[in-house]
Amino acid sequence: MKCITHQNVDSVGCCRWCGRGLCAECCVELPEGLACRDRCESDVKALGEYMRLAISKGGVLGSFRTGALMYLVFTVFFAGLGVLFGLAAIGAKDFDPISLIQAVIFLGLGCFFLLAWRRNRNAWK
Repeated sequence: MKCITHQNVDSVGCCRWCGRGLCAECCVELPEGLACRDRCESDVKALGEYMRLAISKGGVLGSFRTGALMYLVFTVFFAGLGVLFGLAAIGAKDFDPISLIQAVIFLGLGCFFLLAWRRNRNAWK
């Protein structure tokens, strides 16, 4: 790969922000990686700061404990819907197979979220 600015010089790496090939004269080495000199330096620094912040916060939900709680809420919700649809299908005068299928689907989702909750709960113990 050749440098984007100096076409006759081999690149030493790629910019972390824009992905362009850079020679030693055109790049600046930052803790976050290589960046285009006077062009992408601030963006690469901001990307590194964003990544450090995301790692320190523990991801999207903030913590394993919050994630485990959300899985438990979804488990109760979907399992409850499954039981309600199942009771409606069994108690109906005219048998409705769609309600029974919905009950099975919601109970399946409840089981899935229960397993996810257990896996996530064990992660922060």
